[in-house]
Amino acid sequence: MPMEAARIIHVTAYYPPHLGGQEIVVQDLVTQLAMAGEQVEVVTSSIGARTGVSVENGVLVTRLKSDEFAHSAIMWGLFFWLLRRTRRNTIVHLHMGQFFASEVVWLAAKIKRFRYILHLHSDLVQSGPMGRLLPLYKKVFLGREINDAGLVIVLNNEHRRTVRRDHGYQGRVLVMPNGVDEDFFKVTRRPTGSETLKLLFVGRLSPHKNLAALIEALGAIKRDISLDIIGDGECHSDLRMLIADRNLKNVRLHGRLCRDEVREFYATCGALILPSLYEVQPIVLLEAMASRLPIIVSKGIGIEVEAREAVLIEPTIQGIVFGIESFAAMTPDARNLLADAAFKKAESHRWHALISSYIDLYDGIGEDTDAA
Repeated sequence: MPMEAARIIHVTAYYPPHLGGQEIVVQDLVTQLAMAGEQVEVVTSSIGARTGVSVENGVLVTRLKSDEFAHSAIMWGLFFWLLRRTRRNTIVHLHMGQFFASEVVWLAAKIKRFRYILHLHSDLVQSGPMGRLLPLYKKVFLGREINDAGLVIVLNNEHRRTVRRDHGYQGRVLVMPNGVDEDFFKVTRRPTGSETLKLLFVGRLSPHKNLAALIEALGAIKRDISLDIIGDGECHSDLRMLIADRNLKNVRLHGRLCRDEVREFYATCGALILPSLYEVQPIVLLEAMASRLPIIVSKGIGIEVEAREAVLIEPTIQGIVFGIESFAAMTPDARNLLADAAFKKAESHRWHALISSYIDLYDGIGEDTDAA
C-alpha cells in the first residue's frame, strides 16, 4: 500500500458494494481517473462493507468504522484520517448527498489548509423525522461549507442557479454531468413480446420519488400493466402496505439489486418510469437512455430531457395516468424514436467524453495551490 497521500482524495459517505446512484458515479469516476494515470484514492464509510483498506480497480479505498444516523454515514475517524493523509497541495473532492462528511472536511481544511471541491449530487430534501431540521442545517452549516469551497460542482443549470440564489456563492460553479458506464451502451434490448406493458422503477424508496402516487395511478388504469420496483429506503414498508391495500398483484418490490441484475431489467422492460417530485440527474435515467429503454419522467424537476426524448408527465396521480396511457398508445416505431433520441443524448455522457474535464479541473486547482 502506498504511504504517501494521493494527489486527489475523494471523500464519499457511501461506496460500492453499497448500492445507490451517488456511490456508483463516484466509483466510475475514480476508476476512470486511475485508468487515465491520476493518483487518486477514496475514503468512505464501512456501511455495506468491512472496515479496512483495499485496492479496487486500481484505486486505494479506505473504509472507516461508521454508523448510520438520519440516512447519513457517520465516519468516526474521518477527521483524524484527513489530518494524517492531507497536505496543503492535496485536492479533496467531497461528494455530498448527506450531512456529516462536509462538516468534517470543512474543519480539516481549516486546519491543514488544503482546498476542497464540493460536488453536490443532489439538493438535500426532507426525509424522515430529522428532516424538520434541514432548513436550519442548510442555513448554519451547508451555506458555510459551500462558500468556503474552492469550487462547487453541480449536475445541471437549475442547480447552479439554486447554489447562487440560496447560498450567495460567488465562486466557480461548474456544471459537470454524471457519466454512464460503457456496459449500459452494450445492453441488447429483448422485449418479451407480451401484451403486458412492463414498467420499471429504479431508485431509493424516498418520499420525493413519489411512488405512492405511481401505485395509486396503476390502480386507476385498466390496461394490462406490471410494475417492477428496484430499490430500498424509508418508504418500503408503507409502499408494501399500499400495494396490499390496493390488491395490486401486478406490482413487485425487488429490493436492492446489483448492476448486472438491473441491466437485465433494462433489457426486458417496456419503459422506465420516474414520477419524482424532485431530481437533479439520476444515474438510472442515464443508464436507461444508454440502454435504449424508453422513459416516462416528471417534467420541470431539474432533469434536462426533452419531449422528443421521453414522455414528460406531471407528478400527480392524474398526470401519471395520462403519461402511462399516452405511452401505451404509442406505436413501436414511436417508442423507438423516443429511445433513439435519448440514446444520442446519453452518448455525450460516456466517461471517455467527460474524464478529461475532471483532469483539467484538478490540474487548474493544483496550479493555483502551488502559486499560493
